[in-house]
Amino acid sequence: MLNPSNVDFCSEYYILEKAIEVVTKIGGGDRQFRIEALHGPESVIPYSARCYMRVDVAIQPAHPDAPGKPESKSETVSVWAQYDLPGTATDSADVAIEQALGLLRERSEPGGKCA
Repeated sequence: MLNPSNVDFCSEYYILEKAIEVVTKIGGGDRQFRIEALHGPESVIPYSARCYMRVDVAIQPAHPDAPGKPESKSETVSVWAQYDLPGTATDSADVAIEQALGLLRERSEPGGKCA
């Protein structure tokens, strides 16, 4: 169990209780999502969920005329970007994830299946 005195310098903190990754069809293609059930020990809402979508981002090198910078090409990396789902609030990590999955299901296109 986390000792609250270790985070006494923080205005808020949450414990990642459980996470699930799913793939479903949204926006015409398969998208990978990560849903996290967070526990706020000092919150009036014991569990909430946050959702992220995996996206590819192009990373540009330093300006080619920058002094001392070797020439390099841009590259693409994958990052988790926050995906907006309406808030969930419950007394259980499993229920928080199930609520978020239900909201994600409403946005999914027919034919989307879990990987």
